[in-house]
Amino acid sequence: MPQTVRKLLPMSFSILFVLFFAATIPASLRAQSGYSAQLSGVISDSSGGGVPDAKVTLVDEDTGIARTYATDNLGIYVFTGSAEYGNNEGTVVNIVLKEGKNKLHGSGWWFGQRSAMDANEFFRNKFDIPNPDHARDQYGFSLGGPIKKEKTFFFIDFEKTRQNDPVNIDAFVPTALERNGDFRNTQVICSDSANGCTVGEAVQQRIFNPRNIDTGGNRQDFAVPNVIDSGLIDPIGQAIISLYPQPTVDDAGPGEFNYHAAVLSKFSARQFDIKLDHHFSEKNRISGRYSNHHDEGSIPTIVGDGDFNDGFAFSTDVHNAVIEHNWSPTPTTIGSPRFRIAGF
Repeated sequence: MPQTVRKLLPMSFSILFVLFFAATIPASLRAQSGYSAQLSGVISDSSGGGVPDAKVTLVDEDTGIARTYATDNLGIYVFTGSAEYGNNEGTVVNIVLKEGKNKLHGSGWWFGQRSAMDANEFFRNKFDIPNPDHARDQYGFSLGGPIKKEKTFFFIDFEKTRQNDPVNIDAFVPTALERNGDFRNTQVICSDSANGCTVGEAVQQRIFNPRNIDTGGNRQDFAVPNVIDSGLIDPIGQAIISLYPQPTVDDAGPGEFNYHAAVLSKFSARQFDIKLDHHFSEKNRISGRYSNHHDEGSIPTIVGDGDFNDGFAFSTDVHNAVIEHNWSPTPTTIGSPRFRIAGF
């Protein structure tokens, strides 16, 4: 479905307000997305247990952006887990990052998409909007090996993502007449029968002169009903109105969007892990890891409504470090103190 731009109040009221007074565009907040996990390309289900040497891909459920992690073991524990996963009645996903071995091993990957291989979607075809350019590149590598054989090992991985996605913009924008203060042809859909109309039917959108109020407190018409007097149009408001794009549909009906376009969102991300492991003995080992993730993205401003992915930018930078000591003095005793620090 296309992204839909929220109507700015009743359209005629919004334009009337901007024509009279300078307005500002509100800021938007970016919602955080949930993730679903894929294990070697298979979406995780309710089967529990651990899988060694898995390639784990986390898929953002809203954007579809996938991020791949090189792991040594991935465990999915459903419903009631062991005591170490207490205080949780749902599913626990436990991911263990790979460590280096006595021989040097590595891997590399690249995934790409281009718009030449993409079919245009239904709503863009409907309004004769050409298929926007689309590109996705996701590539990286992992490498692990010995620093001192049998004792000390390293493991590193890196991934980079670049993605440009089309975003459909469907909006109400002022018509040529409305830009000049003429609302005689502006119609809206009746939503309240208390206004003397039938709900669902098209009715004339009336505007009044807020500077002309009778003794009873009632607003009066302009000199020409539904036409703002030229001397009352604020030049700053007029300049703001001119920033709105022109309609792409001249004969849109009441309540129908009169502007349709597609823009490209831009997203880039990089992430890496550095891990060191040292084995004092088979029963005593220590490991340390540092991870970093950075992403940033933006969508061009068309009508300035960030609630629907129009006109905003974001950036995220996450740092995470862990030191863990595993000690097993007896076959039935395990100590695993862990220290972790994270920053955003």
